Formats: sequence, C-alpha cells, structure tokens
Amino acid sequence: MKINPIVIHRLLAEIQNSDPVYAESFQKTYEQARQKVVKTPVDQSAPAQPLPVESEVIAEPEVQPQQVEQPQPVETVQEQSEETTEEETVVETKKPKKGLKLFTKLLLVVDLCAVICFVTAYGPFTFFRDWLVLTALNTATHKHFAYVLYSDNMVKQVQARNTISEFDDDTDASAIHFVDYGDKETYDSIYEEQILKRDDPNQVYKIIKLDEDRYTGFITVIYDSKRLNLAMAQTAKGEPITKYAKRLNAPIAANCGPAEWNSGFTAMHPYNSIICEGKVVNEGGTEKDYKYSKLIGMTYDGILMLKTETAAEGVADGYKWAVCFGPYLIVNGKPAEFKGNGGYGINPRTAIGQRQDGIVLIVTIDGRGGGGSAGISMPDLTEIFVRYGCYNAANLDGGGSTMLVENGLLINNPVSYNHTGERRVYNCMYVTPDE
Repeated sequence: MKINPIVIHRLLAEIQNSDPVYAESFQKTYEQARQKVVKTPVDQSAPAQPLPVESEVIAEPEVQPQQVEQPQPVETVQEQSEETTEEETVVETKKPKKGLKLFTKLLLVVDLCAVICFVTAYGPFTFFRDWLVLTALNTATHKHFAYVLYSDNMVKQVQARNTISEFDDDTDASAIHFVDYGDKETYDSIYEEQILKRDDPNQVYKIIKLDEDRYTGFITVIYDSKRLNLAMAQTAKGEPITKYAKRLNAPIAANCGPAEWNSGFTAMHPYNSIICEGKVVNEGGTEKDYKYSKLIGMTYDGILMLKTETAAEGVADGYKWAVCFGPYLIVNGKPAEFKGNGGYGINPRTAIGQRQDGIVLIVTIDGRGGGGSAGISMPDLTEIFVRYGCYNAANLDGGGSTMLVENGLLINNPVSYNHTGERRVYNCMYVTPDE
C-alpha cells in the first residue's frame, strides 16, 4: 500500500503543534523505517509492501495493524455465492415429473375392480359362487339371480356341492317328557341356564338375544308348548304379524308357513299342506312329495311332530296345527348331515325346535343387512338347536317373511329384496294369552 507524502506532512505538522517532543520522536522513527525499507531487498513471492516515499513525514506505528488487507474471505464468499447461484440455476432448470392423469387413474381402478370381480365369480374359491346361487334359488321372487352370471350346468354343480341328508324316521313322540324344574339352581352349561332360569316360576316365555360374528337374532323360549297355536289370515292378501298379535291379543307372534301370490299380486293362496285347529285347511300333495308332505306341527299334547304325510293323515295322528316346509334339522336327537352349506344359502330364517323336556324354541335370525346381520346357513341354524339341547327341529318360512312380535311390537329387522319392514303373511304361530 502506498503512503501519501502529503498525508504524512500534515500528520507531522499536527503533532508538532500539539506535542513537539513526540513529533521529534515520530520523525526519527519514520526515518529509521524508511531507511530499513530501502536497504531490505524486496521478496517477489511475499505480499506487496508499501512503496517508500521521499517525504520527511513518519507514519505512526499504531496505525499499521489497521492497514492490513484481508481480501481472501471476501473472495471466498463471492465464490460460494457464485457456486450457490449455479446450483440454484441447475435446480430451476430441472423439469418437474409428470404424474398420472385422473382419467388414467380411473381406468386403472376400473380394470382392477373388473379383475377382482372376475376372480371372485369364476376363480378357484367357490364361496361367493355357492352363496349367490343358493341364496337366490331359495328366494320366492328372485331365483333368476342365480343365472345372471352362471350357466345351468354351473348352477347344477353348485347344488351338487351343497346338500343335506334326508331323514327316514319320523318323530318319536314317546321320547318327549315334560319336566317341571321348579327352583332349579344348578345347570350343566350356560346354554341350559339361559333356557331354564326364570325370573318367575309362572313365566310363560322368555327371549334370548343372539349376537354372533355372522348373524344376530332371537331365541324365544316357550315353557308351555300347549299354548303355541296357529292362526290364518282373515284377508286374501294376508296380514302383517303385528296385526295378528293385536287381533289375537298374543304376547308372542311369529311367521310360520309359506304362501304364494297369484299372478296379479291381488291375493295369496296356500303353498303346501296346512292344518289349523285340527282341520285340513289345504291338502298339499301326495304322501312322499317333499314339497308338499313334510309336515311340521304340534299335537294337542304339545309335542312337536316332524312327519312325512298328508294333511289328512296328520289330522288323524292328532295334529292340532301344522304347516309344510323344511328341511328337517334334527329328528329324534340326530342332527342332519350337511355337504357344503346344505344347499340353502345364507338368508334370514325362522325355525322351531323342541327339547326332550317339552320346552319349545322359536329361532328368529335377521339377514340381508337387517340388524347388521348377513343371515344364517342351515348348518349354523342346526348348531343353535344342538347347542340348546333340542331333540327335534325344523326350518320354517324365512327370508323377508322372518318376523317376531312381542306384545304387539316388531322386535327384529325383516328385509326382503323389494322392501324392508313387515310383509303380509298367510299364517302365524302365536302364544295364546293368559286366561
């Protein structure tokens, strides 16, 4: 760095005016430094030193530290700044990646759903195929659903995979012995306790709530089976169960046997054999015709009978009431044998059973989403009756007709493929009121 002689002369003049002694010392120091610089050879590799001046002014020693230049950090910052600028420029020049368009995503979702549906309907796992075909075939008005996705041959294959054994024996009425348990306090199982424990010794019935993984529903326990009876509708279009219950003043009422509508849906007519109050209401068919001759009814002694015969023969055998449906689930303590789901799919169900002590159970299972229940298969329905100790049991009309009324109020959730809530039925089983 060059020293301006004019600046040195001015500085020396100011020092002389203020302190002549110090000015003389300052001038000597400056001259010594000047002579030293002149005598010392310049190192070309070393940083440049201040050039000597011919001025007589001597620089103040304390000023030298302030005259040191440090340009390197500035250059570093500038280089870093230039590098950062280059990086930012590179980032800005990168092209953003393009995502899939919405339409393409929708196509992928549709394709995936199509593959899943195809594998579900025609893949190696038969559960869905069996459920769809058999459930549809066991409805009254939507049997055609079974043939929407499958050919006649495939439907027959499904039916062959799911069957139920036939019973050769009829109910042995002598095996039913009515028991008065009185104040029973010990029970063999929780299920026996649920059945036998009563709040009142004179209690006519009780209702047990069922809440399983796959289905929900009720078991109505009837302690005096002689009070279970059958009533017929008083109109050609049938009646809702709540109307039966109100007319009969019945504490418990439930659907029972099937019926069919005429082609104009203006009137119902009997579907199978029917006995009511000991009289033949309808004669369904020949003796060995499964569709018309599987009687399910109660004798005047309060014994549930499952017997293959005509309505007239049933009257002769002492039936007080009977309908014709099925299948039989337990006969003389022997449960039915099933292959697959039994061939009846998964649906809402109404069924009846009797223990050897004479207690009758009416099982009502919701389905098709009613009450959060999918419905029940015949093997699972049979298991309920076995669990609660029934000696005989049979399936009754179900689907959208499954209804249970207590004291005039519908307590289950009936669902058909046409609507929800009560539907009109041709007959009703009920508990007679207190006299």
